[in-house]
Amino acid sequence: MIQQTSLEAYEGVKLKLTERRKAVLEAIHGLGVCTDKDIAKKLNWTINRITPRRGELFRAGKICFIGFKQQDGQKVMTWTTR
Repeated sequence: MIQQTSLEAYEGVKLKLTERRKAVLEAIHGLGVCTDKDIAKKLNWTINRITPRRGELFRAGKICFIGFKQQDGQKVMTWTTR
């Protein structure tokens, strides 16, 4: 049996993840075509907070991969909302 406090903690974590996904989705929508670095800069988050949420949004079909571009001397992926 799961204790009530454990359920409350789980719901709190689930809510945070949903809020973070929403923030990343809104950032991508506002930027149009963007890279993970662009999203991180807009949200003032580290890249390590961006890539998991962006991956979740991609797998859920909320965003789509556009292609590659050069950014800071590296080939990076670009994203946009559907």
